[in-house]
Amino acid sequence: MVAALAYEQSSDTLWGWDRSTSSLNQYATDGSLLQSQSIDVASYGVSNPWGGEMAMSAGAAPEPAAWALMILGFGAAGAHLRRRRVVAA
Repeated sequence: MVAALAYEQSSDTLWGWDRSTSSLNQYATDGSLLQSQSIDVASYGVSNPWGGEMAMSAGAAPEPAAWALMILGFGAAGAHLRRRRVVAA
């Protein structure tokens, strides 16, 4: 079962991760298998190749740039709603 796919534009192929065989497979765009490589993710210190280790811990906080973008977005949405109300009245 291929669990994830990625498209490689330079070779016009698809890459898929097969969880059942722990292999990385390269496919043609018509779906035919071009190559397969077994990868032991545990040897790289990864117990979950789906990124569970990268989840934010309870004490983590967003970076300052992320806060700035959030505040800017809320401000823009509020300005848009305020302007819309004034025009509609």
